[in-house]
Amino acid sequence: MKGILLILSVMLISNLALAEPLSLASQVEVATAQYTLLDLMDGQVEDEVAAKLSDMVLGNAPGPGQTHFYSRGYLIYLLRACGFNTQAMDIPERVEVSSHLQNITPEKLQDRILAMMAGNTPSWIISFNNKLPEVWVPPGEFSLDLQQPENLRIPGNNILIINVWSGETMWQTLRLSVFLDREVEAYKVKKEISRGAALSLTNLEKVAKLESSLPHNYVPGEIQPENVKVLRDLKEGTIISWYHLEEISLISRGDQVTVRIAANNLVIDVTGTALEKGGYGDEIRVKSKHNGEILTALVVDRGLVYIDLRDKGE
Repeated sequence: MKGILLILSVMLISNLALAEPLSLASQVEVATAQYTLLDLMDGQVEDEVAAKLSDMVLGNAPGPGQTHFYSRGYLIYLLRACGFNTQAMDIPERVEVSSHLQNITPEKLQDRILAMMAGNTPSWIISFNNKLPEVWVPPGEFSLDLQQPENLRIPGNNILIINVWSGETMWQTLRLSVFLDREVEAYKVKKEISRGAALSLTNLEKVAKLESSLPHNYVPGEIQPENVKVLRDLKEGTIISWYHLEEISLISRGDQVTVRIAANNLVIDVTGTALEKGGYGDEIRVKSKHNGEILTALVVDRGLVYIDLRDKGE
């Protein structure tokens, strides 16, 4: 009895699979990342049969102009693995599978990258160190997912990681070398400046330069360096860097200074001794000669420091 039931079950499955005659096309074009046995079928296939065939992945789509061949024997083996009775099927001697992909040209790729980065780096000049690759994707919509642009080290060489998506499937990952730069203003020496001289804007001129060509720690053109002196002789044409400069100390350690104290209704001056050096705007410690108290005061001029005791709430 069990044997009869088993035979009937096998016959039922075979009849279900072959309710409609199945045949394989001898030549197939695929347009997806992966293709299955279902892609090789010629004509309509019932839903239950299609579900079985779509589970058998044959491989990834070949590149443009390339072809995969499958022999009759191999296809029979695969179809039998899916539970089909291949004796009644029309299977050609070999099946040729070729790709049908679209080309994302380097120009199109570059336009997309520049457009995506424009929102984050509007003032930067973006160039690519190497030739941009050609990318082939299936027909339809594709998108480029720029990974972590906030991690770019600007300016200079950077590795840009891009995921290429075909619809909702990630098709390829690209690693591109890019160079980021921008034009900025810096200071150039108009005529030679001697070591130890106070820096004057009359000796400088602003110039526009690519940031990659400037020395590290250059002085930006939007800043006016004041109360600084030159640490070494600077020739005409030198780009000024903070390494060339040192703040001029208005007060040295041990100097006798005037401590000007502003209270709510009066201003008084007392004498003190500077316990550390300082330039304009620096806070230094001063020892009062009146009672020996250690005060913290703001350097405002040579020999003059300031303490504000006024009630800020009034």
